[in-house]
Amino acid sequence: MKKIFLVAFVAVLAMTACEKTPVNGALDGMWQLMEVSEKSATSESGWAEAKSTKGEGIYWNFQLDLLVIHSQHQPLNGYTFDTAARFRHEGGRLDVTEMYVHYDNRDSLITDPATTAFEPLYIRSNRASYTVEKLTDKQLILCSEYNRLVFRKF
Repeated sequence: MKKIFLVAFVAVLAMTACEKTPVNGALDGMWQLMEVSEKSATSESGWAEAKSTKGEGIYWNFQLDLLVIHSQHQPLNGYTFDTAARFRHEGGRLDVTEMYVHYDNRDSLITDPATTAFEPLYIRSNRASYTVEKLTDKQLILCSEYNRLVFRKF
């Protein structure tokens, strides 16, 4: 009986030992971009009416210090649907520090701050800084100087 218990215990340990510990708390995981609001000087809230982006199929996936952004319908640079980025999440801030276009055999760092390659993803440069307006286990709201992004946990 002890041998069966020991084998079962070792098997459970082996299956769970390979999982990465979530280091970003509620931020870790996959998020679907649901709506975007542009900055507006004429609105009381400071944001224009929200545009639904649910059908655009844009997903942000956070794990460790890597952010992978996937677009189901809009290939970046006419080639790939994936972008990889490094980020820092501290307190109420989220800074995307380096962005890469993902190709089949390599990732290419985008160094041009005036790039428009990420505009289909609602990112206006090769870096982005956001204030985390809301972060729960079901909803994420990020605000930059240009827009407000609302995500749901997927």
